[in-house]
Amino acid sequence: MQQSKTKPCPECGEERVWVNAKARERLLLEQPQRFVPFLSLEKKNWSYIRALTCTFCGYTVLYANDPNDLIPDR
Repeated sequence: MQQSKTKPCPECGEERVWVNAKARERLLLEQPQRFVPFLSLEKKNWSYIRALTCTFCGYTVLYANDPNDLIPDR
């Protein structure tokens, strides 16, 4: 995910900035443990997250840093 120019806030149209989302150490997206034999060595099943936050109204969207490490439901 790029940290360059961002689109304006969808709520108020003001500027947004990238911030780290933290809860004590880090906020983490973690999937329920699943055994997927062919992916178990390649995927870690979790990702830290970042947030894109409006500097005016506070509207915030969370993004996984490593979405490719999450195992899709199939």
